[in-house]
Formats: sequence, structure tokens, C-alpha cells
Amino acid sequence: MIYRWIKTLSLVFGLLLLVSSIFIAEKKYIDQPCKRINIHIKNLSDQSFIKEKDILAYLAKKYENTLSLQQIKSKNIETIIKSHDFIRFCTVYKTWKGDLNILILPKQVIARMTCSSETDRYIDEVGGILPLSTSYAARVLLVDSEILCKLKSSIRDAPYGEAILKALNLIDKDPFWKAQVTHISIDNRNELTLSTQFNRHKVYLGSPDNIENKMKKLKIFYKDILPYKGWNSYKRINLKFDNQIVCE
Repeated sequence: MIYRWIKTLSLVFGLLLLVSSIFIAEKKYIDQPCKRINIHIKNLSDQSFIKEKDILAYLAKKYENTLSLQQIKSKNIETIIKSHDFIRFCTVYKTWKGDLNILILPKQVIARMTCSSETDRYIDEVGGILPLSTSYAARVLLVDSEILCKLKSSIRDAPYGEAILKALNLIDKDPFWKAQVTHISIDNRNELTLSTQFNRHKVYLGSPDNIENKMKKLKIFYKDILPYKGWNSYKRINLKFDNQIVCE
């Protein structure tokens, strides 16, 4: 009987101790000051549209009088940071040690639209149209297209938009083409013309359909034929027609 009472009292005491520990830990967390802010920006390229100091400046202004972690709302911070034009993803979380961790994935700019009647804008890797930045200028492919310049949110909304985006990503992701191609002109028929870095000739691709095959043939032509013929031997290289490369 005594043993049973001792066992019961031990369980009750243990439960009270557990509840007290949780209460103390919770109280400690509520009063925990924000000791450190860790910002991790996962850049997938050398672009620097988002800088750690910009995020810190925002937090200092927004929470200048905040002392405890409880007052800092992670979801609110995420929402505002995600509203930045050049941020693709953001997650914010706090730790019991008093750290505020912010993980950021920036958007990747792959081209810059040059528009005669509109302000220049960027195109990101998923086709989104972005404004220019006042703090950083990306060295990317230039795109001249009155059709694209009329769009507001995404080049995917244009005729052949998906195919054009595929062409831009292909050039941006291939080191050979990224170094060679400096400018793409897209006319009112959605036909593409390339200008290159070191040569005086134009490359006429025609429709962006079947772009991978056209660029594959053009790379073979550049690597296996032009070095022997001479880089300035032609003024026009035409891949508009299937299974043909016409040089003039």
C-alpha cells in the first residue's frame, strides 16, 4: 500500500515538474531577446540584386523597438520579403537560442528587354518581367522585341512565349552561347535573329520552334566549319529552314 502511494506521488511530482519545466521554458522563450539575425541568400549565379545589408536595414527599420522573439512575426517578415521584385522564395524561422534565420532564393535574370517606347526591363528564368534595379545591373542577353515590350507580367503571355523563353534559357545556361550571343531581335512574325560577340554576321533562326535542334546545328557549324572558313567569311547564316544552313 505504501509502495503504491509512493509510486503515485512520484508520478504526480514528475508530472508537476514537467509542467513547470515547460512553463519556465515557454516564459524564457517569450522573454528571449533576438540575439542574432542569420541571413542566407542562395544565389544560383553571380547576380547581386539582393544583398544582406538591404534585408538587415529593413528589419532594423521595421522592428527597431522590438526586444523579444515573440514580437517578431515570421510570416509577416516572409510576406514582405517575398514582395520584393527579385526574390523567388523566402522562409523565416526562430530558434530557442534567440536566433532569427532568414533563407532567401533570388530570381535569376536571363535577359534584358530594350524597348523604344517603354523603360527597359528584365526577364527572369521563368519568363517573369521585372523592373530594372537601382543598385545593380546584370550583364545579360539583350532582347529587342516590340511584342514582348507590350507585356506587363510574363513573356509567356506572348505568341510563341514558351518557345521564346526556352530559347533564352538555352542561351543563358550554355557557357558557349552565353559568351557568344549578345543580342536577340524578335520581329512581328516572332522570328529570331542573333547577334554575336566577335563576328559581324547575323544568325537568322526563324521561328523559335525546334530551337534546340537549330542551336545544336549552329554550334557544330561554329566549331567545325567557321574556324577553317574564317570567322568573317559570311554576313548571314540562315537556319530558318529545316535541315539547312544557308550562308551568304
